[in-house]
This record gives sequence, structure tokens and C-alpha cells, in this order.
Amino acid sequence: MADREYWDPDIETMPLDKLRALQLRRFQEIAAYAYEKTLLYLRKMDAAGVRPQGISRLEDIALLPLTD
Repeated sequence: MADREYWDPDIETMPLDKLRALQLRRFQEIAAYAYEKTLLYLRKMDAAGVRPQGISRLEDIALLPLTD
């Protein structure tokens, strides 16, 4: 196991602007998946007036309804 790497140098050393773009793309994908596949999140996002298509920046995470 000592010869295995536990980090991805391409991601963990990329410039901040590229990292933020990657994070945004993944955020958009996860929000769309949750909205399309889970009735709970569809209802919660609809009630909050949030659509995955409307997510355009990382700060939009504050718009998403939380569950506990």
C-alpha cells in the first residue's frame, strides 16, 4: 500500500480559477441529479423557488433548502 497515491495531483494543485469551475460544474450536476431523481429535493427546491438550471455560481449553495 505504501506505493499507492492517496491524492490527485491534477486536482489538488490546479489553479484556483480552474478548481472553482470544477466545483461549480459538480455542484450543478449534483443539484440537477437530486432534483430529477429525488421527490424530496424536487419538492424542497420548488418550495424554495430554486431550479438547478438557475445555479450559476458557487455562492448559490446558500439558496438550497437544507434537510436534517
